[in-house]
Amino acid sequence: RFVERPSPLASDIAVEVTGTVPSTVILHFSGVPHPSSDEPTRDDTDDHASDNSEDEESEGEDDDGGDEDPDIPHLFEEGYFERLLTDELQRVYDSRFDGDDQAMRKLAERFRHSLALDMENKPDDLIQEMICIDIVNAHFATQSQGSSSFSIGSRANLFDIIDRLANKPLSFWLDVLKMWMIDAQTYYVAMTPSATLGPQLESARREVEKRNEASIVDKVEHARAIAQAVETSKVNIPGSVKSTIPMPDLARVTSLPHSQRLDLLTKTIGPASAVQLIWFESEFPEVVLHIPVHEIPNDLRPYMVLFQELLLCSDLLLPAGVFYDVEEELTVKERRIAYTTVVERLAAVTTSSDASIGFGNDSFSCSWLEDIFVLAINTPREKLRLAVRWLVQAFMFADFTTERILTVAQNLLSEINDWKRDGDLVAMSVVTYFTAQERPNQPRWMDKCISIFEQESVLKHIIDLVKAGNTDAVVAKLDDIQDLLVGGSGGFLTLGMPTNGDAQSYIADFTREWDANMVKRNTKQVAIPDVGKNPFPYPRSTRFPELSKPQQLHIPMPSIQASCVQLAFKCDLYRAPSSDRDFDEELGELPALDYYALSMLTNLLHRVDGPLYNAIRGKGYAYSTYFVQCVWVDMVMFICSSASDAPKAILEMRQLVADLDAGWDDYVSDFEINMTRSSMVFENTASQATPHDMMASCVTSNIFGFKSAVQSNRWRNTHLSALKKDDLRRVYDLYLRRFADPEYPAFTVVLTPPDTVLPDELGEFECLTLESLFKPF
Repeated sequence: RFVERPSPLASDIAVEVTGTVPSTVILHFSGVPHPSSDEPTRDDTDDHASDNSEDEESEGEDDDGGDEDPDIPHLFEEGYFERLLTDELQRVYDSRFDGDDQAMRKLAERFRHSLALDMENKPDDLIQEMICIDIVNAHFATQSQGSSSFSIGSRANLFDIIDRLANKPLSFWLDVLKMWMIDAQTYYVAMTPSATLGPQLESARREVEKRNEASIVDKVEHARAIAQAVETSKVNIPGSVKSTIPMPDLARVTSLPHSQRLDLLTKTIGPASAVQLIWFESEFPEVVLHIPVHEIPNDLRPYMVLFQELLLCSDLLLPAGVFYDVEEELTVKERRIAYTTVVERLAAVTTSSDASIGFGNDSFSCSWLEDIFVLAINTPREKLRLAVRWLVQAFMFADFTTERILTVAQNLLSEINDWKRDGDLVAMSVVTYFTAQERPNQPRWMDKCISIFEQESVLKHIIDLVKAGNTDAVVAKLDDIQDLLVGGSGGFLTLGMPTNGDAQSYIADFTREWDANMVKRNTKQVAIPDVGKNPFPYPRSTRFPELSKPQQLHIPMPSIQASCVQLAFKCDLYRAPSSDRDFDEELGELPALDYYALSMLTNLLHRVDGPLYNAIRGKGYAYSTYFVQCVWVDMVMFICSSASDAPKAILEMRQLVADLDAGWDDYVSDFEINMTRSSMVFENTASQATPHDMMASCVTSNIFGFKSAVQSNRWRNTHLSALKKDDLRRVYDLYLRRFADPEYPAFTVVLTPPDTVLPDELGEFECLTLESLFKPF
């Protein structure tokens, strides 16, 4: 009713039931189109229903074409949106959940699986949350009932509660819907966009600063008091205490029980020439297909965002001669499966499903490995075969229709408008776009093709084509991408399975579904399969441009109240083991020592209550600030978020880095090195603390050229154990010192509220508007 329609009334809906007494149901509608001519900004609409009531929040902006829907001009009129919601809830009630008597039983099963997976992935958080809610509820319940009894633990039986609810008749759920939502008292809050409010707030903030500055009588004494307060807030551990803190033996650090193996295939399975087999303690297997995108030409790459968003939520056009869902007979003729059924069945047979470019993907960026298209499912063990069938058929037989293209494209445009109002996301997009130097005689970087700076015009072009009746032109591009991926080669298949899982059975399940459907699709292989070739280590490509001088951009943004800073320069220090050398022999040479030394030095500086933390956050200049090495793209960065004074934050960082030269021993001691080493090992161990995190580490270890996650951990911990004070000093002199040099050829972007003036001592900045960065298509 609101999202999946050609002219969406919202781009997303979130629902929350609060654990308070009395409870509150909160509905949050994001991306609600606003008819304001002020500017195409985002609106928020909140509807809070306390004490068995309902809360709704919506956000939105103008999207091209959205004003064709008759509802859109009225969405922010008094009571209009609330009435649409109530009418839809009443329709669901009157239709008895669209005539599906099993609707809530199926939902309860999905919720049960989701909860079980959460228990695996974050048991401590989940149990703590349950106990805390019980304690609060029991406390207030005993007060209101005048009872002295106090009991907790009711939520420990949550799975039993879910099972009992699953067996409730439909009439029970209809009564819940009517009592708690349709007939409940509703509070409606709308947040509407304003192009002038941001500058007004910034102007008011500066006036307060001026008044505060003028009220200071003795500025010297005021500065002394601030310096004293900052010094007092520092954590100074006495030497007598430091000597009692035990340091861990890194050689004794272990990981969760697991095992992994890489099988090079003598006969490819679709695009995969190798299979990663990973056994771990879980009841939820994972199937992940990684397909190289090298064969996708430049003219198709702009359509990859739309493709990845459509793939698992489009109609299927199944050919004759394939199995459909749980049916035991082959289809006798071509059969269309509505996208609603596809989405519903994928949700029923998986706990999660994903189609995306690269790892750590957002719609318009990926953290790394952008040369891979990832197709993944996580599923209960008993539903594995059916989940694989749905994944393969969605990949091969997705049929891209006019309605779905228009709906998804409109929602993606709404998401871009959300990005434009997030300083951190914009800064990241700017850095990625300007530091991804194109490769000669190779396709453009996917990260640039999917960037917001190109996708806005691409999506508008797609919408214009569809509205002009030229959907076929868009579908042709999407079909070409689909053909190239389905017929790709040089990829790898990852199968994560319970500890007693039969690898050959898992491989056979996937192979059987792939082959049975592929023969009906008649897609030719794009490239000759590399049978028996090891895809690992996966190649990295340096893309940071060779700068002859600093490149610095200042982008004033009316939509933000806090500044963001990102500064980057080329730094390729990471070294993984060579495939043609003995691992132990090579590890003994510590070839990646500089990488880990720089990691330790930056962690030492930016830790909580560390030098960088105290220099910037301790003085109120920014909320978050840190250094980071970006291994996959060969650069090191300084990142500063939510800054009240970006120029001072940058200058403080430069001053700190410069002060390290003469004051090295004051900042870098053996104790600080040991504490930082312990912290880094803990963070890595924590990142492998759940079965599925462990599986991700196994995948990553192969990508970087290690035989296993165990070998990767040994590589890391051996290097960390070997680090000495002199190693940190060496990487300071060679690399970190560059942050103190305003003339070093680095790339810097500073996003600030309007009218912010950057001081000359920061260097020369090119001032650009955000809109000037968006490229025509």
